[in-house]
Amino acid sequence: MLLGVAVLYASDLSRLAELAAGLRPGWLPALALTAPALAAVSVLKWWLLLRARPGGAVPGFTPLLGLYATGQFYNQVLPSNSGGDVVRAEMLTRRLRVRGAGGRSAAWASITAERFTGLAVLVAMAVPAALCPAFWAHPLLMVGIAAGTALSVAVIAGVLLVPPSPPPPAAGPDRRLLRALGKARAKLAAFSADLRSYGRHRRTLAASLALSAGFYALAVASVMVAAACFGHPVAVRPATLATAAVLVVSLLPVSINGLGLWEASFLASFEALGLGGELGLAVALLLRFRDLLWAVAGATVAAACRAGTPATGA
Repeated sequence: MLLGVAVLYASDLSRLAELAAGLRPGWLPALALTAPALAAVSVLKWWLLLRARPGGAVPGFTPLLGLYATGQFYNQVLPSNSGGDVVRAEMLTRRLRVRGAGGRSAAWASITAERFTGLAVLVAMAVPAALCPAFWAHPLLMVGIAAGTALSVAVIAGVLLVPPSPPPPAAGPDRRLLRALGKARAKLAAFSADLRSYGRHRRTLAASLALSAGFYALAVASVMVAAACFGHPVAVRPATLATAAVLVVSLLPVSINGLGLWEASFLASFEALGLGGELGLAVALLLRFRDLLWAVAGATVAAACRAGTPATGA
């Protein structure tokens, strides 16, 4: 919250008001459609990954879209942009157990694979952003891109390096502690086995990477459409650089849903690219409003559907 206030304080509010006054409503429907389009691409990737698992029937695309929308809603109030993953993982766990298609480890493995394929593409996008000379004079962008990329690589490496069968805990006098460690070891081993099982489905992983690339192409298009809403078209190259920088910096879990960090990154990247910092801030606020509306609407519809449909529904 304080970071968001600092961003507003550092910006030209009169220029921001001028941009808001010049908003072009004709572009808003196109911008609104980008939110469900982004969600649909992510859910399709998630569904393909779940289908690759052996045994048991997995939920259909529509129920998964509901779980994904609910997770996005919780992202609005939890730290970083992945707090909602905990919620959708637990909701998916219940559905998988009812269908006999696995449990918590299977749910978490599918979400981890869905996230990691996206992170892999985002890290690739971060390379040209990090090498962009225009960003070098902005500490937030340089430090944020480096830290966000390092965090992504460390998380991916850390999870992939988890041994399939972690070593058993050393014997000790506290039986309750040993039992707890034994349960944790079993859960970690199950998660590792479920995650590693995706390595046998190269076509699914390739399709997931392709869908991730499509997701980020849509994210770039969203930035371009949002800028057009204010009457300032942005070309593909600067929009791609700005999108990569913002998304990587926003990975850092320093505020709830990246509040303030998202806005500061847009302001700095647009300013560095000569597009105007206030235009970047206006784009950031408009996209945040779009995401909030979609998350609330999606979670509300999903909750209504769950209230009238048993967990075994497709």
